[in-house]
Amino acid sequence: FMTGTSLNDPGDADTGPNNQQNFPIITTVISSGSSTTIQGSLNSTPNTTFDLDFYSNASVDSPLGGEGALFFGTGSLPTAGSGNVAFTVVIPKALPAGRVITATATDPNGNTSLFSAADASAATGAAQFPFNSFFVIEDVGMATLTVQRTGGSLGNLTVDYETSDGTAIAGQDYTATSGTLTFANGETSKTIQVPILDDATTEPDETFTLSLKNAANIEAIGAPASMVITIQDRITVPALLAFNASVTEGNSGTTDARLEVRLSAATGRTVSVNYATVNFNAHGGAACGTQGVDYESTSGTITFQPGTFSTIIPVKVCGDTSAEANETFALSLSGVSNATIANDTGVGVILNDDVIELILEEMGPGVNQAAALDALLALRDPFRVVTVPELFANGTDRNTRVVLFVRNLQLNPGEASGAVSVRLIASNNQVFDVFAEDFRAVPNTDLMQIVFRLPSNIPAGTCTVIVRSHTRASNMGTIRIAP
Repeated sequence: FMTGTSLNDPGDADTGPNNQQNFPIITTVISSGSSTTIQGSLNSTPNTTFDLDFYSNASVDSPLGGEGALFFGTGSLPTAGSGNVAFTVVIPKALPAGRVITATATDPNGNTSLFSAADASAATGAAQFPFNSFFVIEDVGMATLTVQRTGGSLGNLTVDYETSDGTAIAGQDYTATSGTLTFANGETSKTIQVPILDDATTEPDETFTLSLKNAANIEAIGAPASMVITIQDRITVPALLAFNASVTEGNSGTTDARLEVRLSAATGRTVSVNYATVNFNAHGGAACGTQGVDYESTSGTITFQPGTFSTIIPVKVCGDTSAEANETFALSLSGVSNATIANDTGVGVILNDDVIELILEEMGPGVNQAAALDALLALRDPFRVVTVPELFANGTDRNTRVVLFVRNLQLNPGEASGAVSVRLIASNNQVFDVFAEDFRAVPNTDLMQIVFRLPSNIPAGTCTVIVRSHTRASNMGTIRIAP
């Protein structure tokens, strides 16, 4: 139902042409009697008339939210000179309970936006399997299979399930199973148990399928709606695999990086393995709150009871306000019992969410004037390249030292001030990268001060300054270099 090219880059849902949002933002949906009022906004191409198409959905997709399940109504919307316009559209029919509205915007050339976001708390959701395939060893006795409810959990949701033969035959390799799952309001997970039959015959892998169905409501079923279960012979030795995980660090407290360790197949045996975190460029420690500790180190033993195949190791990541590179650590497996190790390392990635803020003057003499002082004389710019009196000079070096101020930057334990540098882009566009000679906290503030030496050959004029550290760069400021 969508034609033309996308108005948005799917890899960056918040930007489009002219750095403007092109999909509608729905803020309010009110269903009353025989009509539904939809309010929101659109920020897109100025002075253009867009067609807004609205859809009702029982489930919310991630990350943006909508899927065009059922067409609900349409409206026409002209944008103003700014490209930003609010809208109120009344659709002459009621929105059923458990359904949410999403929308797309289409321009006169037929280019259609991504779907707008939707509120999952108002959606019924859909049932689906977490995987489309699953492995068991025939000694497991009972395969326990999870069905997830995604995209919403309002009200009850009912789905049917049944098994069907592949190369595995019901009555010989497994017991045929069917039934109905009913998710109560707010319930998001159910399990189905299928008996697996063990025998003394050595045989190759065999498969059967478990499927979800709801003939009355196809929206009740998500994808994948079927799972192929592979039965492996009892002589099979399961393998352990450690998986990667990433987490945004946050500004305070802790956030768990959830690293999964999984067996290649569920088995009737008890499997155990040791685990421990290992530093890469992230630094572990006993507790968050200690300078330089990026995550809390952990170790122990995982025990898989018969029939279980997956466990999550939560690693506490420390929130901070220091701009730094994305950092990594590892979860390492060793000392396994009743299994082999196929992948012994899971990588945890800590995603930085801070930026270095170079402090600017509120009312400086120039655009983006950096707050800067002569480190020795405490005078503001313009700075002469040479101002240090002979009495205070370091040998023959009498070049001016300049102080800049930043927020959201800290050094790791053992790092020298030279881990911070200042990039100077002179009036003639010549670039100088100067390492900091001193980096320390400004007492009773949340600021840090950087002291650096002006290069001998920097020309007079307005100079752009950027603070760089830990692969991050600050906003730009300016200082003036005197003739």
